[in-house]
Amino acid sequence: MVFLLICIFLSSLLYLIFKGFERFNIDLLQAIVVNYIVAGALGFVLAGIYGHSQTLYVILHADWIGFAVLMGAMFIIIFNLMGLSSQKAGVSATSVANKMSVVLPVMFGFLFLREDATATKITGIILALPALYFTTMRAPSGKQTNALFLPVVIFFASGVLDILLGYCSRTYVAAENTMVFTATLFTIAALLGFIYLLVRFFSGKEKIKIKNVWAGIILGIPNFGSILFVFEGLRTTGWDVSVFYPVLNMGIVVVASVLGWMCFKEKLSLMNVAGILVAVFSIYLISF
Repeated sequence: MVFLLICIFLSSLLYLIFKGFERFNIDLLQAIVVNYIVAGALGFVLAGIYGHSQTLYVILHADWIGFAVLMGAMFIIIFNLMGLSSQKAGVSATSVANKMSVVLPVMFGFLFLREDATATKITGIILALPALYFTTMRAPSGKQTNALFLPVVIFFASGVLDILLGYCSRTYVAAENTMVFTATLFTIAALLGFIYLLVRFFSGKEKIKIKNVWAGIILGIPNFGSILFVFEGLRTTGWDVSVFYPVLNMGIVVVASVLGWMCFKEKLSLMNVAGILVAVFSIYLISF
């Protein structure tokens, strides 16, 4: 439970950092690429400190390397899709699609992992969907288009990524390999993002600024922890995937909403407050 709470806090902290990026006009692409570099390096350093380091040969021949490459690529792809969707379909639609994707790992847990589906748990999961929707919905701002296919793609991509994280944590990644596996994910994302950044730089579309580098460093530390503690939370709670992800997602939404209100004076509508209350009740039912 402690690792789950840490994961919720770190993921919510990412939200505050991104809000700060807006105020300081930080280039998201540059910050994200640096963030992946920092997260990957941090993971390998910590693995060495705790005696869990592995050689490059062992990593490249690990059972999970294929999943690591796939998920590392998905990290950078989903980020770019979310940026594009926020511009074309709106921030609210994008946020809701990302959070509502929790339904996919829940269905995967029930259908393929044969997880126990009690009436109380199912009731909580059913309540989680409107709770996530009402908590994340904001009044539309700016000009939006009907590019609804982008939120749909994000919905499926985010859900598949959660499924892969949960599946690998239960099947391929032993406790002593968690840091190396997490570091590998971020390193792959960093390599792909760095290549893309270089292409934009040499084509004159990108200009590197030191403030974006510092922003990426600040982002990278909690980002690494947020993914690491997903694995640790799945392992230590012993909860089914169909329980863990709804609690995690709703916890992030609730904490991030409260922190946004406290730190940035973001307005919460009656619908948002109702969503938070339903989310708390839903978490209680799911973890009952």
